[in-house]
Amino acid sequence: MEKYSVTVAGREIPLRYTMRELMLMEEAIGTMDKFNDLILKGKNRIRNLTTAICIMGNGALAHEGKEADLTFDWLIDNIDPARLKTCQIAVLGAFTDGFNTEHQQQGRRDLGLEELQREKKTGA
Repeated sequence: MEKYSVTVAGREIPLRYTMRELMLMEEAIGTMDKFNDLILKGKNRIRNLTTAICIMGNGALAHEGKEADLTFDWLIDNIDPARLKTCQIAVLGAFTDGFNTEHQQQGRRDLGLEELQREKKTGA
């Protein structure tokens, strides 16, 4: 499993995507069947992205034994708008990697997931 992180105000924030983060994100922003759209499109994409970073970041920090101290307000005040695309790629990478690991364990191939990964690698 690849490691994903974002840097906000000089602080590197690791991202973790497990069942706990999935549950919290679905409660906060909606079901993950259209996660790309929630993060990339529409008027709520920045709110959704920031919420995802908060949830995934706090999950990773807690997993590493660190204080899970990220708040939505701190993130929204400190994420550099010029890094929006970088943050989107990191969050989507952690998300797709979590599903990729699940499918690898089950021995199945997900063609939609493979397409997302190709797009991530090419920056499309």
